[in-house]
Amino acid sequence: MSQSVPLILEEDIEQGGKEYDEGIENDFAYRNNVSQATKAIRLAFIRKVYGLLTMQLFLTIIIASICMFTPPIKSFVQTKLFAGLCILILGGFMQVFLQSTIFEIAVSFGGALLFSLFIIFDTQLIMKTLSPEEYILATINLYMDIINLFLYILRILQALNRQ
Repeated sequence: MSQSVPLILEEDIEQGGKEYDEGIENDFAYRNNVSQATKAIRLAFIRKVYGLLTMQLFLTIIIASICMFTPPIKSFVQTKLFAGLCILILGGFMQVFLQSTIFEIAVSFGGALLFSLFIIFDTQLIMKTLSPEEYILATINLYMDIINLFLYILRILQALNRQ
């Protein structure tokens, strides 16, 4: 009889150091890394990382399929991305003066959605316009979209942590 490892543990064994109020030295994450943790914590960490990555890839595939294979959505995305980018820049300037957490979250969600669409659009553009020898340009283009998406996701998490 073989025993299987559950995908999600019933309890969060890392604890994240959130219940310690005695200072940073007693925090779980202070001077600690995954390789120094116990086997159960390492396995839980890897399970969480790859679980989140898998969900993100599935969601990306679903959204990309919808945007690439539905003609009305495809034409809408192609014509409205620049307008969305201009709105995002304007929202960023407004956030400098407003300093609102809710507005920050709204702009960040809009930016994450916009750069998700840019990844899809740029992938399609790369496939139609670049030659196979221009793989470095294609890589840089997609890399910048992914970096911007990641930055907006970090802004969402930072704004939610402040609340």
